[in-house]
Amino acid sequence: MLKSVLVAALLAGLASPAIAQTALDQNLNGIVRGLESQNTSAQVGEVLLDSNGLVVDVKGTGGKAEAVTINRGFQCSDQPGPVSARLGMLTNGHLAATASISRDRLLSGNYLVVVHNNGANSRAVACGQLYRE
Repeated sequence: MLKSVLVAALLAGLASPAIAQTALDQNLNGIVRGLESQNTSAQVGEVLLDSNGLVVDVKGTGGKAEAVTINRGFQCSDQPGPVSARLGMLTNGHLAATASISRDRLLSGNYLVVVHNNGANSRAVACGQLYRE
C-alpha cells in the first residue's frame, strides 16, 4: 500500500508543470506574481511590481521578442479581457516598463499580465494575475 502511494506521488510530481526559476528570484523589494504557461507554450515566469513600475521575466521564449500587455480579467484560465495597457516587447525574456494604471488599481484583482507570442492581439503564451495578499 505504502509503495503504491509513493509511486503515485512520484508520478504526480513528474506530470505537474515545471516552475522555472527566473532572474527575479533574488532579494526583491516589491510584489512578485507568477506567470503561468498558456496554450501549451511551456513559457513561465514572474512579474515584479515595485515603486518604479513592472519587471517581467519569462523563461522559454527562445530569445524571441514577445508583446506584454495588462488586460482586464480575474483569472488566467478565462479568456483575458480587453487590453488596458501595452507594456512593450520582451527582449531575451525580459522587460522593464511603467504602466499608465496606478499601482492600487493594478493590485485590485481585476488585472492580468499577459505575454503574447507576437503582437498584443496574438494568442497568450503566459499569464499572471495581479492582486494584493
